[in-house]
Amino acid sequence: MKQILLLLFLLTAKQSCAQKAALLITNKETLKERIIKENKRIRVTKVTGEKFQGRFAIIDENSIALDGVEIHLSEIKRIKRHPLFNTIFIKSNLVHIGSLGLFFGLLGAGLGSSTGNGANINPEYYVMGGVVILAAGIYGALKEPNLNKGYNTNKKWRFSIHNGLNDENQATSIIDQL
Repeated sequence: MKQILLLLFLLTAKQSCAQKAALLITNKETLKERIIKENKRIRVTKVTGEKFQGRFAIIDENSIALDGVEIHLSEIKRIKRHPLFNTIFIKSNLVHIGSLGLFFGLLGAGLGSSTGNGANINPEYYVMGGVVILAAGIYGALKEPNLNKGYNTNKKWRFSIHNGLNDENQATSIIDQL
């Protein structure tokens, strides 16, 4: 029984020591480091101005693939995390807020015209206000706001690939030390 537990422990220890490759983002001045693991959603802007977003895969030490397009690290101007949850949550809420704005504009117009007690505000203003709120909500949802911090090469950030412990010999030597 002890041998089985020891074997199980060693197999799980080897799995926990092995790390996947990741994108290492380092600031040249402050030496701060940020790591984005492979297969995370990011938004990349190239030096030429082209924008790509999606899950990224590491091809080699100098390039990544994003939506099937190979991008060399020297071509990247800006990288931003782009989580799917934030995208869905913010987009849907902006559309809902815009719809509520239109609803309350129509409701205000209906109540304003039905009272008729010498109201100074024209009911069309309520509808126009609701349409403006709806348009702002739809524009915000289409523009896909991203509230995460971006890492720009103009602000002294540089990008490299960090391989971790992908080498089998390194992982076994760490297990041997245990």
